[in-house]
Amino acid sequence: WRNTVPGVLVSAGPPAVAGTAVGLDLLAQRAAGGRLGGWVGYSLLRARLDLADGSRVRAPTDVTHSLTAVGTATLAGGWTVGTTARYGTGAPFTPVVGARAGGAPADPAGPPLLLPVHGPLLGGRLPAYGRLDVRVTRGVATRAGLLTAYVEALNVLDRANVARYTYDATWQARRAVPAFFAARTLVVGTELQLR
Repeated sequence: WRNTVPGVLVSAGPPAVAGTAVGLDLLAQRAAGGRLGGWVGYSLLRARLDLADGSRVRAPTDVTHSLTAVGTATLAGGWTVGTTARYGTGAPFTPVVGARAGGAPADPAGPPLLLPVHGPLLGGRLPAYGRLDVRVTRGVATRAGLLTAYVEALNVLDRANVARYTYDATWQARRAVPAFFAARTLVVGTELQLR
């Protein structure tokens, strides 16, 4: 597929005047029926932006490789065990490579205000994303409907996935901002589907 996005602001730098994305999606699914089920999906993507200054850069959405695998096993007594594994190459970001004086500070006695010096526009990549989730579910039929209880462990391997970076006031020390569910998380819940 191909997409053009006029007038998109990418980051500090020239605005995007057009964009293209070319990709391939593959999906393999186990035939329905039986105790085991699941599917595997893979995406290959190349996304670029044309900037107002005539240059061409990676788009912020240019996650080149994405892989998702889902498996479920139906056990006796209404129990189901499932797992989902996700992997994706890191998204592009614009790195900060230094700092420069940027004006008078709010406090005249304080140090000068520093502004970031950016590296190549969208020239860096965040670390690859990986996450493994596991869920155990039990369904019980009642007169009111289907009552389902579950326990789910998100990010079982406790992988510290990075959503973006933030910097200190000097623009020298970079700190990773964790993605949602970057820490191992346990979720317990119930659901009632009424008849």
